[in-house]
Parts: sequence; C-alpha cells; structure tokens
Amino acid sequence: MRVGWFRRRPWLTVLLTVAYVALLALTLGYPYPIEGERGTRFVLVLDAMGSIGIASRYTYILIEFTSNMLLFLPMGMLGWWLSGRVLRPAWARVAVTLVLGIAVSATAEFLQGRYLPERTSDLRDIVSNGIGVLVGCAVAFAMDRAEARRARAEADRS
Repeated sequence: MRVGWFRRRPWLTVLLTVAYVALLALTLGYPYPIEGERGTRFVLVLDAMGSIGIASRYTYILIEFTSNMLLFLPMGMLGWWLSGRVLRPAWARVAVTLVLGIAVSATAEFLQGRYLPERTSDLRDIVSNGIGVLVGCAVAFAMDRAEARRARAEADRS
C-alpha cells in the first residue's frame, strides 16, 4: 500500500502544482502593489480593525506578513512531497525546500525592485515567505504522519 498524500494522488498534485506556480508567478510579477491605487485595497479591513482600536500601520504589516506566509505555504507542502522521492531524512527535505523557497523569494524581490518601479523590495517579505515554506513543510509532514497512522490502524484490523 502506498502511503502519503502525494504518492497516492500524483495527478492531483501535478494539477495543483501547475495552478500554484501560475498563481505565484502572477502574484509576484504583478506590476502594481496590491494595496495601491490599481491593486486591491485593504482599506475596509484596515478601517474595521482601526475601529476596534488596532493601529492601521501595525495591521497592514500583519496582513502583509501573513499573506506572504500563506502565499509560500503551498511551496513548502509541495517541496516536502516532491523531495520525498529523492531525499529520505526529514531535515534534508526541509532544508532543500527552505533554500529553494528563499531563493525564489529573494529572486522575486530583486526583480520587483529592479524592474517593477511601482513595487517595493523588502527583506520582511523574504522572511515571511521562508516562514511560510517551513509551515508548509510542517503541514505536509503532519498529513503524511496522519495518513501513515490511519494505514497502520487499517492493517492491524485486517
């Protein structure tokens, strides 16, 4: 019996990977800031949080940090599953996935700062993206462990 989310559903993982890479390229290469005049506005969220006493400056930083983490979380999950075909120790899978995630993030920040004048390059984005990759690895690890436990329980019942 093949255990592991990726190994049991490779066609779905390929489809999700292609969709994720397209979304990532669109998001990172979008020529205007998401909060700018031509992008989506966070004004309603910031105003709502300001009405309950949360300063909008800190709220915006939190929203941006969290959204960057969430953007790179799937990269951590996919990196965990894809590297499992080549690397066995968990620390090696996490290390390779993290290095690749940070490299993608740093490259995107460099290109945004160099070629997209309305976008800004920020070290916090690279940090939050790296944290997103780590969280994604942890989620994929937990999913694999849960599925392995379920498979062992079924085998014991048989």
